[in-house]
Amino acid sequence: MTRTIRHAWLQPFLSTTLWTLVLIDIAVMTYLENQNFFNDYAGWAWPSVLITGVIGYFIGPPIDRLFSRKSAAQNRR
Repeated sequence: MTRTIRHAWLQPFLSTTLWTLVLIDIAVMTYLENQNFFNDYAGWAWPSVLITGVIGYFIGPPIDRLFSRKSAAQNRR
């Protein structure tokens, strides 16, 4: 008997890498918004968080699997 995953498209939101990328982007944008050189680009500050989330949605789970395999292999030694 095989199990099917309901709502598989929601699974990437559980990725640690996705949320790490989003939090880093929020921290960087919060810092940059207060800098004079960034005034011309301030409109892109918060949309970049959404863009980072979309990118993280696709690359987060593979990166998580890559590191979880590596750490699992190290634990077996």
